[in-house]
Amino acid sequence: MFNDTRVVYKYPIAAGGVTRIKGWFSRVFAVGEQDGELVLWAENSLTRTDFHTGEKVLKSEDEKIEIEVLVIGTGWNYIENTAGIYIGTVQMSDGLVWHVFVKPW
Repeated sequence: MFNDTRVVYKYPIAAGGVTRIKGWFSRVFAVGEQDGELVLWAENSLTRTDFHTGEKVLKSEDEKIEIEVLVIGTGWNYIENTAGIYIGTVQMSDGLVWHVFVKPW
């Protein structure tokens, strides 16, 4: 069996809201601030093993999945079982603090 080819992509996300992102996600692993913007880093799996030939092939655009990223501020209300998996907290250079959740796919 072949190992998948993986790459890390950076995605801008909206502070204080929901952002929908499409990709070939294998895992989401970090959030932070870059150049004053809130961003998320996720590992994408670019290849898969073909069922018939057993060869490694590139994934198509149709194989992308969409995830929802929820960003809430400190002191904001949210519903625990609908927020998703906690990814991290980011303190921005402007002093705002954001908490980031991703809904499982």
